[in-house]
Amino acid sequence: MSRSPGFEILDHTADIRLASTGKTLEETMFELIKGVIRLLAKTETDLGERQSDYFEDISEDIRAKTEREIRVTAPNLERAVVTLLNEIIYLYDAEGFEPSDVSRLAVDRGSVDGGSQIRITVGITGIGQGHADAKERRPSRIKAATYHGIVASDTRIEVVFDT
Repeated sequence: MSRSPGFEILDHTADIRLASTGKTLEETMFELIKGVIRLLAKTETDLGERQSDYFEDISEDIRAKTEREIRVTAPNLERAVVTLLNEIIYLYDAEGFEPSDVSRLAVDRGSVDGGSQIRITVGITGIGQGHADAKERRPSRIKAATYHGIVASDTRIEVVFDT
Protein backbone atom coordinates (compact mmCIF):
# COMPACT_ATOMS: atom_id res chain seq x y z
CA MET A 1 0.00 0.00 0.00
CA SER A 2 1.57 3.29 -1.01
CA ARG A 3 1.15 6.35 1.10
CA SER A 4 0.99 9.92 -0.13
CA PRO A 5 3.54 12.41 1.19
CA GLY A 6 2.56 14.37 4.24
CA PHE A 7 2.89 14.70 7.97
CA GLU A 8 0.79 13.60 10.91
CA ILE A 9 0.80 14.27 14.62
CA LEU A 10 0.81 10.94 16.45
CA ASP A 11 -0.32 10.02 19.95
CA HIS A 12 2.36 10.05 22.63
CA THR A 13 1.96 9.59 26.37
CA ALA A 14 3.46 12.89 27.54
CA ASP A 15 5.03 14.68 24.60
CA ILE A 16 4.25 15.27 20.91
CA ARG A 17 5.29 12.84 18.17
CA LEU A 18 5.45 14.01 14.56
CA ALA A 19 5.82 11.71 11.55
CA SER A 20 6.46 12.65 7.93
CA THR A 21 6.53 10.58 4.77
CA GLY A 22 7.68 11.15 1.23
CA LYS A 23 9.00 9.43 -1.85
CA THR A 24 12.47 11.01 -1.43
CA LEU A 25 14.46 12.36 1.49
CA GLU A 26 13.85 15.91 0.27
CA GLU A 27 10.10 15.36 0.15
CA THR A 28 10.10 13.70 3.59
CA MET A 29 12.14 16.58 5.09
CA PHE A 30 9.84 19.14 3.45
CA GLU A 31 6.80 17.51 5.06
CA LEU A 32 8.58 17.28 8.43
CA ILE A 33 9.39 21.00 8.39
CA LYS A 34 5.78 21.80 7.44
CA GLY A 35 4.70 19.69 10.41
CA VAL A 36 6.91 21.52 12.90
CA ILE A 37 5.69 24.86 11.53
CA ARG A 38 2.15 23.63 12.19
CA LEU A 39 3.08 22.60 15.73
CA LEU A 40 4.56 26.02 16.41
CA ALA A 41 1.35 27.65 15.14
CA LYS A 42 -0.81 25.71 17.57
CA THR A 43 -2.26 27.11 20.75
CA GLU A 44 -3.66 25.08 23.62
CA THR A 45 -7.19 25.39 22.22
CA ASP A 46 -6.69 25.77 18.47
CA LEU A 47 -4.83 23.39 16.19
CA GLY A 48 -4.23 25.48 13.13
CA GLU A 49 -4.83 29.21 13.18
CA ARG A 50 -1.84 31.52 13.01
CA GLN A 51 -0.99 33.70 15.97
CA SER A 52 -1.33 36.91 13.93
CA ASP A 53 -3.44 38.64 16.58
CA TYR A 54 -0.30 38.82 18.73
CA PHE A 55 1.23 41.11 16.11
CA GLU A 56 -1.56 43.69 15.92
CA ASP A 57 0.41 46.35 17.84
CA ILE A 58 3.76 45.67 16.18
CA SER A 59 4.97 47.89 13.34
CA GLU A 60 4.31 46.92 9.72
CA ASP A 61 8.01 46.26 8.95
CA ILE A 62 8.19 43.58 11.66
CA ARG A 63 5.06 41.85 10.28
CA ALA A 64 6.44 41.80 6.75
CA LYS A 65 7.38 38.37 5.47
CA THR A 66 11.05 37.56 5.66
CA GLU A 67 13.08 34.50 4.86
CA ARG A 68 15.50 32.82 7.22
CA GLU A 69 18.08 30.32 6.05
CA ILE A 70 19.17 27.42 8.21
CA ARG A 71 22.18 25.27 7.34
CA VAL A 72 22.91 22.03 9.15
CA THR A 73 25.80 19.63 8.67
CA ALA A 74 25.83 16.36 10.59
CA PRO A 75 27.41 12.90 10.42
CA ASN A 76 24.02 11.15 10.11
CA LEU A 77 20.39 11.79 9.29
CA GLU A 78 19.17 11.53 12.89
CA ARG A 79 21.48 14.27 14.10
CA ALA A 80 20.73 16.44 11.07
CA VAL A 81 16.97 16.15 11.69
CA VAL A 82 17.12 16.95 15.41
CA THR A 83 19.56 19.84 14.89
CA LEU A 84 17.45 21.36 12.10
CA LEU A 85 14.19 21.13 14.05
CA ASN A 86 15.80 22.65 17.14
CA GLU A 87 17.12 25.54 15.03
CA ILE A 88 13.57 26.23 13.82
CA ILE A 89 12.27 26.13 17.40
CA TYR A 90 15.09 28.48 18.46
CA LEU A 91 14.15 31.02 15.79
CA TYR A 92 10.58 30.92 17.08
CA ASP A 93 11.25 31.01 20.82
CA ALA A 94 14.39 33.10 21.11
CA GLU A 95 14.20 35.42 18.10
CA GLY A 96 10.45 35.93 17.77
CA PHE A 97 10.37 34.59 14.20
CA GLU A 98 7.05 32.94 13.33
CA PRO A 99 7.62 30.52 10.43
CA SER A 100 4.83 30.04 7.93
CA ASP A 101 6.23 28.14 4.94
CA VAL A 102 9.22 26.34 3.45
CA SER A 103 10.54 28.38 0.53
CA ARG A 104 13.44 26.11 -0.48
CA LEU A 105 15.18 22.95 0.62
CA ALA A 106 18.37 21.19 -0.41
CA VAL A 107 19.67 17.92 1.03
CA ASP A 108 23.17 16.73 0.10
CA ARG A 109 25.00 13.62 1.15
CA GLY A 110 28.74 13.40 0.91
CA SER A 111 31.88 12.43 2.71
CA VAL A 112 34.48 14.43 4.59
CA ASP A 113 37.74 13.02 5.91
CA GLY A 114 36.61 9.46 5.21
CA GLY A 115 33.27 9.80 7.03
CA SER A 116 29.80 10.33 5.69
CA GLN A 117 28.03 13.61 6.11
CA ILE A 118 24.62 15.08 5.41
CA ARG A 119 24.01 18.76 4.70
CA ILE A 120 20.60 20.37 4.81
CA THR A 121 19.90 23.94 3.73
CA VAL A 122 16.37 25.25 4.19
CA GLY A 123 14.76 28.61 3.57
CA ILE A 124 11.79 29.36 5.80
CA THR A 125 9.49 32.33 5.31
CA GLY A 126 7.62 33.93 8.17
CA ILE A 127 7.04 37.08 10.16
CA GLY A 128 9.02 38.70 12.93
CA GLN A 129 12.54 39.98 13.31
CA GLY A 130 13.44 39.25 16.88
CA HIS A 131 10.99 41.66 18.53
CA ALA A 132 11.14 40.90 22.28
CA ASP A 133 7.45 41.66 22.92
CA ALA A 134 6.36 39.29 20.15
CA LYS A 135 8.58 36.53 21.51
CA GLU A 136 7.09 36.89 24.99
CA ARG A 137 3.49 36.88 23.77
CA ARG A 138 3.37 33.80 21.55
CA PRO A 139 3.33 30.56 23.51
CA SER A 140 5.22 27.59 22.10
CA ARG A 141 3.89 24.15 22.95
CA ILE A 142 7.11 22.40 22.00
CA LYS A 143 10.47 22.89 23.70
CA ALA A 144 12.87 20.72 21.72
CA ALA A 145 13.19 17.84 19.28
CA THR A 146 14.70 14.76 20.91
CA TYR A 147 16.52 11.59 19.89
CA HIS A 148 14.08 9.48 21.90
CA GLY A 149 12.43 6.98 19.56
CA ILE A 150 13.67 8.75 16.44
CA VAL A 151 13.04 7.03 13.12
CA ALA A 152 14.92 8.48 10.17
CA SER A 153 14.99 7.14 6.63
CA ASP A 154 14.59 8.67 3.19
CA THR A 155 10.85 7.90 3.12
CA ARG A 156 9.79 8.24 6.80
CA ILE A 157 10.90 10.36 9.73
CA GLU A 158 9.40 10.27 13.23
CA VAL A 159 10.48 12.66 15.98
CA VAL A 160 9.34 13.21 19.57
CA PHE A 161 9.23 16.78 20.90
CA ASP A 162 9.53 17.69 24.58
CA THR A 163 6.55 19.78 25.64
